[in-house]
Amino acid sequence: MSDWIKPPSVVHFDNVPEILKLFDRWVVWKWVPKGDRSRKWDKPPKQPDGRPARVNKSQDWHSFEEVKEAYEAGGWDGIGIIIPEDFVGIDVDKCVKDRELNGAGEMFSLLADTYTEYSPSGTGIKSIALGKLNPDLPKTSNERGLELYDGTTGRYFTITGDVVGERTEIKGAREGIRSLQEILAQPIESSPFADPATEEESEALEAEVRELVWGLNPERATPYDSWRNVCCAIKETCPHLFDLFHEWSQQSPAYVSEANCQKLWDDLRRTDGRVLTFGSLKYWAKEDGFRPNKYRADSVSAADFLSREIERDYIVENFLVAKEPMLIGGPSKVLKTSISLDLVVSIATGTPFLGQKEFAVPTPRRVLMISGESGETTIQDSLWQIVKAKGLDRDDLSRLRLSFRLPKIDAEEDVKDLLAECKKHEIDVLVLDPLYLAFRPGDAASNIYSMGEKFQLLAEQIGRVGLTLLLLHHFRKQGRNYEDPPELEDFSQSGVAEFARQWLLLKRRKQYEHDGKHCLWMNYGGSAGHQGGSIAEIDTGTYRSEGGLKWGVELFEEKVWTKAEAARQKKERDQKDLADCNEAKGNFLRLVEEGPELGKSELKKLSKLKPTTFERISGDLIEEGLLDIRTEGQRKILHRTETPIPPEYQREEAQKEAQ
Repeated sequence: MSDWIKPPSVVHFDNVPEILKLFDRWVVWKWVPKGDRSRKWDKPPKQPDGRPARVNKSQDWHSFEEVKEAYEAGGWDGIGIIIPEDFVGIDVDKCVKDRELNGAGEMFSLLADTYTEYSPSGTGIKSIALGKLNPDLPKTSNERGLELYDGTTGRYFTITGDVVGERTEIKGAREGIRSLQEILAQPIESSPFADPATEEESEALEAEVRELVWGLNPERATPYDSWRNVCCAIKETCPHLFDLFHEWSQQSPAYVSEANCQKLWDDLRRTDGRVLTFGSLKYWAKEDGFRPNKYRADSVSAADFLSREIERDYIVENFLVAKEPMLIGGPSKVLKTSISLDLVVSIATGTPFLGQKEFAVPTPRRVLMISGESGETTIQDSLWQIVKAKGLDRDDLSRLRLSFRLPKIDAEEDVKDLLAECKKHEIDVLVLDPLYLAFRPGDAASNIYSMGEKFQLLAEQIGRVGLTLLLLHHFRKQGRNYEDPPELEDFSQSGVAEFARQWLLLKRRKQYEHDGKHCLWMNYGGSAGHQGGSIAEIDTGTYRSEGGLKWGVELFEEKVWTKAEAARQKKERDQKDLADCNEAKGNFLRLVEEGPELGKSELKKLSKLKPTTFERISGDLIEEGLLDIRTEGQRKILHRTETPIPPEYQREEAQKEAQ
């Protein structure tokens, strides 16, 4: 083994993406001869102390700082990361020579269009992107030199930080990853596109191939090698499209004849079975500047724009616009579900939301509300109270459907089935309660890029069928502060606030006393320009309170509520002060009655009142005719008169009697 040449390895720590440094999933490694006839080197993962690092045991993984320190201390050839959930690692081997990528390497890296670095051996490249692999498509192909891994495959990925070109940032690459898997799915000798399953699929494929071919730079038809490669890719994908190849070839000044094109078509043998397929056409077209959904400004003059009649479709006036996602949020136990029930009942019946004229519903619509947290009993109780409060009956709810089985909205099949059911029942508005039970962000919950991609996919799917989506979601916490109104930044998890095109934010305005009387901040708004805020006083009653459960809602402007609340609190303080004063007077009278006749100085000590309080209370009682004072020598004696003690001074006795 002494003649084996160990590949050099250097880690460029400054180039490692910051997002990867946040994970405690790192290992170290060093070159070890495989010990077989391949005369190759292996890179088994290790812990900084030299013990093996198991990729399926998180206790064997370490922080970025730990492995960096171990590497810099010497004895290791590199570092690696256990691929996190919602990340995909792309490994392309034997595609680099003298730090130049060949056609396969360029194509694969361009399709992913994300962070890419040279491999430790220097003969391949590795890319990392945000996304998921399709479990129904292949992940590896030794024949094509391409391997894909994600957080479910239990693999570690070497990291060198030796960046290829300008690809320094990890990006979402859902479409690119799928394209790579589709390339892997193509048999080497027979493309799956050669015999599409249906006539519709065949027509769609042919149309896309024609679009890609005519998106190629005409100069590709002149050099023999590129002309031959285009021929190979077209024939591999659609063997019946010789006419397309012939017509495209005529753009070249080197064009000879149809017979010359036909000879190449008939005699063609695949020169590179790894890449010359449908994916090649995509790569070349993209490289030449073609994009099927190419951005066009489609600008109009400002005069024409102002002449347009643009109307928004309000499901609930001043509150909810159709076909834009809404988030209803707040901390735990602030009536998010109950208020949402009022909303869906209003939408389904054409009655004002929360009984407010400003929140009128112009046209009743069909609603599906799926609740996975409150339970059927609670939902039924709340629904009945809301229906009665609106003067409705259960027969009025024909447009409202309820479910208690939440889908997983990050699972493609669940969303597909859910949308099919919505289409079946002609649903206009879909409500999911709560988001955290319908969404599985995993490690990506704090990653705004990954979460943004998930929400974008959801918005595309929901918007495609014309649904208005409402999601209920939790805040991080209520906190002890009741004075500050709720804000979008209070939502837990990254990307949630950014996803909201309109919102309803709830938070307690004052502490709940468990008496069924709730006082809430209720702030709402949206990108359509509607916005507002109120203080909502909602009386739900309790099972034990008089009248039982109920649903009563009053909304107040904040200034009005604050002024009224201040007056109420002052009245309560005044009443308490009066009650405390009356109780003190009653105690003083009982002290005078129960003991022997005492002088003022002796009573002052026994009463334990402050001197000023003693003088005020004794003076009031004398003035009210309940006490009298006489002088005996140097002593001033206080004694009771025959005037009965008022009931308000007999607080304890009155309470006992009432009980």
